[in-house]
Amino acid sequence: MYGVGLRLGDEMRAAANCRLDQHQLLGFTLINRQPGLTQAMLADQLHRSAVQISRLVDELEVLGLAERRAHRFDRRSKVLHPTEEGRTV
Repeated sequence: MYGVGLRLGDEMRAAANCRLDQHQLLGFTLINRQPGLTQAMLADQLHRSAVQISRLVDELEVLGLAERRAHRFDRRSKVLHPTEEGRTV
C-alpha cells in the first residue's frame, strides 16, 4: 500500500508541478486531511520513526505548508495543522 501511495504521489506531483518530494507529499496530505494529528500519530500512519517525522515536519514548516501547535492537554505533544498557504495547495 505504501508503494502505491508513493507512485500516486509521483503522479500528483508531476500533474501539479509540485515542489514536494514523495514523503513530504504523503505527510502533508495526512496533515491536511486530519488537522490536529500528533507527530506520533503521523509516524504510525507513515510507518516512520519519530526522528524521520520530526525532520519531515521541519521541512514542511520551512516551506510554509504546516505548523506545530501546542496540544490542549499534553504539554509534551505538538499537534500538526496546515497553514493558510498549505490549505490552498
